[in-house]
Amino acid sequence: MSQPRAQSHFYQFGALFWVLYGIVCVFLSIFSHDKVLFMMSLFSLPVGARLLWREGEPPILFAMFFIQWLQISSGLYRAAFEGTTLIQSYRIDGVLDSTTLALMGLMIISVAVHLVIRKIPPNRFESVRQEILGFRIHRVVLAYVITTVIVTVFGGYFWRFGGLAQILFALISFKWAFYFVMAVTIIHRREGMIWLVLATAFEVIHGFSSFFSEYRHVFFVLGLAIFTSSARIKRSSLVMVAGVFVVVILFSVFWSIIKVEYRDFLSQGTGRQVVLVPISERYTKLVELSDQIEAADFKDGFVALVDRIQYVAYFGHVVSYVPSVIPHAGGEISGAALRHILQPRLLFPEKAALAPDVLITEKYTGLDIIVQQGWHTEVPVGYMADLYIDYGRWGMFVALFLLGLLYGWQYRYFIARPKYLIFAYGCISVIMKTAADVGTSLVKILGGNITAFIAIALAFQFLVPRIYSFLNERPQFSATKRKSMSQ
Repeated sequence: MSQPRAQSHFYQFGALFWVLYGIVCVFLSIFSHDKVLFMMSLFSLPVGARLLWREGEPPILFAMFFIQWLQISSGLYRAAFEGTTLIQSYRIDGVLDSTTLALMGLMIISVAVHLVIRKIPPNRFESVRQEILGFRIHRVVLAYVITTVIVTVFGGYFWRFGGLAQILFALISFKWAFYFVMAVTIIHRREGMIWLVLATAFEVIHGFSSFFSEYRHVFFVLGLAIFTSSARIKRSSLVMVAGVFVVVILFSVFWSIIKVEYRDFLSQGTGRQVVLVPISERYTKLVELSDQIEAADFKDGFVALVDRIQYVAYFGHVVSYVPSVIPHAGGEISGAALRHILQPRLLFPEKAALAPDVLITEKYTGLDIIVQQGWHTEVPVGYMADLYIDYGRWGMFVALFLLGLLYGWQYRYFIARPKYLIFAYGCISVIMKTAADVGTSLVKILGGNITAFIAIALAFQFLVPRIYSFLNERPQFSATKRKSMSQ
């Protein structure tokens, strides 16, 4: 007897949905001067959900899609709000083409992922529920605390291990699997909520102390945990996720207001992307900067946030410059990325460091970024633009399809396993987060994703079974408690 096939999407969108959604899209497009692209963006959102959101599973793949969709489309909606065309808003001739290519590329990745995962047997929430009902809350919290202390205290010394540093740094992200398991367990069982609040607050505060404001990742994992904590999407889940989204926006606006002065303080005016002050002084500076903010600053901060979220502007410069001024690279960038990945520093300690992203950006956009913003500015054109530079408009889609197959296979590797499903969700959410940024260069998105997959797959294989045993209650008590809690 053949196994049942999972629905490849959470909702069955019927004809009535598409008719109503189409009417809404047509109405909203009235406010845009780029009507076709505007409707293309709006329609791609439910199509992405249909392809990537599997029934009975958290929307990990769709979250990866949505973040990139937001990066690609935000400039389009900003232009509609301003009442101008996309080209007029950015003053870049190629930005219309770059937005179109990026949306098409995102859909091609989604189709490729869908083709890999569509035949995976369904994962039912009951499997996850039985797992988390067997966990001891205090042990789940303790596991997260232990991993967080290890990462916080010793993570800064990993660079001393030479070639092993890449794997060790990738293992740092494994702590998010513990946070995910803790969040799902606490939200579903409605026990120990104070621990989840404290853990989230710690991650936010600690994230703000870093140079790149790493506070956002905790909200990404928390949102997925909320959806994972119940079999169906409840109104309370939607309210909580909406609240998380609003908090992220507010924190991001705050960061946009203070980041220039705060980063200058962290680097002590050196212009480098380093932190040269102790953590206590960082928090004091954050409080000082927050006291200086006025209401009018939030408008400027929001505009700066929209400009930072979108990542089609540099891609637009690339489209305008390649191949009209310089020819396509013919695989030079992707070839260098593959060579870099296939030569791990553990085996090739003399491997040269990566060239600064800003050099590639200057070469293929014709912009003088170093003169304007300084040598230490990290300005990649993004992985889709890298593939366009290499292979052109149509060749980039072939490469993106292959990239989607890789993501689909990674997802399948974890989700198709019958054991430790809650940890599988936590692990794959960490791995997919490495792929959820249009603005990351090809070498970094590929290298980060593959390194994270290898490190977390090893941890899943050798550590999770032991951790799972530690988290579970003693056998003589677990069956009785599960039965009483299910009644």
